[in-house]
Amino acid sequence: MSFWIDWYEGMLEGRAPDWELWRRIAEIDNDEWDSGPEAVASEIERIKDELADERAAEWIPQAKSVIARAETLAPLAKLQAQVIEDTLTAIVKQLDSTDKVPDELEPVDRLRSKLIGLSIELAATKSEEDKAKVVAQIIREMYLTIRELNDRLNKSRSWAERHPWKAGIISGTAVTALGGIVTGVAMSFLGGADTEAQQVINYTYNNEIQLCTADGLHEPAEIPEIVDT
Repeated sequence: MSFWIDWYEGMLEGRAPDWELWRRIAEIDNDEWDSGPEAVASEIERIKDELADERAAEWIPQAKSVIARAETLAPLAKLQAQVIEDTLTAIVKQLDSTDKVPDELEPVDRLRSKLIGLSIELAATKSEEDKAKVVAQIIREMYLTIRELNDRLNKSRSWAERHPWKAGIISGTAVTALGGIVTGVAMSFLGGADTEAQQVINYTYNNEIQLCTADGLHEPAEIPEIVDT
């Protein structure tokens, strides 16, 4: 039932629909629909896996390049994930009213999780073909996560420009660090300083991120010192 949960949560959060996935689900045979929810759920999962493999295929060359440098990139992915965690912690400390990462920056937290997963996969013992498929899926998801981050930051800035009396601002070196770390991820794993990552820097200009809330903001957050252990 994960598809329906994802669909419902996506509607609540305003995420863009995956139209190709929806199209393929709509084309499921009537006999399959008549077979009951378990049969339909199984078919949807098969379609999702098939579509994920197709979409990841274009990232296979980049995945193989990343795997070839696994000895260096596996610990780097782990370190970048730690930097993101510490940076988000510093930002959240600015928000007196919550201990939750702002919605605008939630994709950054997901990027952290994907970096951890990538680090694990790069260190795993698998056939080159199997590893390439998994790594390709992860780096594609990382790319899409950065795109979503850009979309959220863009919408937040647009909203703040229309409602300046309600908008909040997070500032400080931790904000600058976000743009830098996202660009670093793109350069290390996505094949270069991707334009999507460059946009993140644009949205963090002047060490500021505009939010759709002004609750609980206080002194600028400073990024903590990162110790590589």
